[in-house]
Amino acid sequence: MTLSTGKNGRYRYYACSIRARQGDTGCTGRAIPMDKLDRMVVTHIEQRLLDPERIEDVLASRLDCRQEGVERRSQHIAELNHRAAEADNRLKRLYDPVEAGSLDPAESSLASALRALRR
Repeated sequence: MTLSTGKNGRYRYYACSIRARQGDTGCTGRAIPMDKLDRMVVTHIEQRLLDPERIEDVLASRLDCRQEGVERRSQHIAELNHRAAEADNRLKRLYDPVEAGSLDPAESSLASALRALRR
């Protein structure tokens, strides 16, 4: 369908594009007033897309996806907190011998382990 006009553009229609190019011999379809077809299309879309049950289903699906995301983030945060606590415990275990004087913090392998745990 393509836009077609009549009476110097005062009337607007949708017509078969073949008919618009070739005339009545190219296509036997008829032209439809633009405002009438536009209303029909909009009404159909409103009835299909804006149906309350459909909207409810779409929103319920979005809420489910959102809740799953919240749960995944909560699990990730818990895992990160666990890893941070574990790193703190490991640091404490390293600090105790250093404080007691039995380990030299300047030792290269101990210094690199301390830096890694601090990160």
